[in-house]
Amino acid sequence: MSTENSDFTFYIHVGSGKAGSTSIQTRLNQSSALLEKSRLKYIGLMFENVDKPKYGWQKSYGWPDFLNVRNNEDGIGQLLTVIDSELSKLKAAGYRGAVWSNESLFPFQDVIEPVIELARKMQVKVVIIGYVRNHFSWAVSAYKQWGIKHKTYSGPVKSFKQWVSERNLEFMPNVRRWRRLAKGNFYLRNFDACGDVVEDFFGLIGLEYQPSSENFQNSSPNEVAMALWAIYNSQIKGEVLPAELEPLLEKSGVLRQEFQSVNYSALLPSEGDLDTIKSQCNNDLNELNQLFGEMGQAPLQFKSSVKKTAVTNEDLVAALLLMIQRLNKEVTVLRRRVNKLSRDDRQ
Repeated sequence: MSTENSDFTFYIHVGSGKAGSTSIQTRLNQSSALLEKSRLKYIGLMFENVDKPKYGWQKSYGWPDFLNVRNNEDGIGQLLTVIDSELSKLKAAGYRGAVWSNESLFPFQDVIEPVIELARKMQVKVVIIGYVRNHFSWAVSAYKQWGIKHKTYSGPVKSFKQWVSERNLEFMPNVRRWRRLAKGNFYLRNFDACGDVVEDFFGLIGLEYQPSSENFQNSSPNEVAMALWAIYNSQIKGEVLPAELEPLLEKSGVLRQEFQSVNYSALLPSEGDLDTIKSQCNNDLNELNQLFGEMGQAPLQFKSSVKKTAVTNEDLVAALLLMIQRLNKEVTVLRRRVNKLSRDDRQ
């Protein structure tokens, strides 16, 4: 990508989410030597890669903290202070550009508008880069991430149909706003068609690409793990972060395990089974009842129907998950205590 009429370019990757952002961010973090060779600096998701971060939101997952500061304090002022300081240092050190990647930015043009104004005053070119994918694939991936794995609402896990009905799946309203804001410096990419999203992004920022088998860092866990997330998160009234259950699933090997399907309800007796037993044991029942009559006992009665199962597989799994998670938390605490005792003994 050309950087004509500017000695320094600020590349801002704004997402959208579930379109390769984690892969891009992971490879950028792994490519410090390559970036340095190209005189580019990756500043992270929230400027956590700068020297001596100044604010609490300057961490990989500091976006919620930033939004809180933006709404209640001078968050935009803080952001502009950080950008002014960092870009000035990089320009003075002879860098040709900086890269900011955060998919949470996609609907927040108002955050970037003052950034572009500041960059203009600093004689820095701003390039906005976005990726989108087909709506259905995006919706399925987003539902698994934010509808199940990271439950971002209260109550039981919602169905895909319900979750989707509460959201606007259109990309163009945000795309139009980015085009107006960035003018000719907005590049929208087709995630489905670009193949390796990391290679595509590196090409856009003029960074040498080296293939890696570890590009796609945010692929979905197996369906059993997703079902466990859905069951477990439904037991929690409020929102639930993925990290609540993921360490347990990872340590236990569930994320990669192949499972033999068992339908617990199908294992239990049916009305047909009741009829079969009635037929097989009718004579025996009659003889027993004759004897009971002679002994002054009430006769035996066949069940008239099969009682429906009160406990489902999902109930059992939910109970086991809660038990295991509580044990896991206790073990984690004990490990920390043991490690502390070990460190104290060595000192």
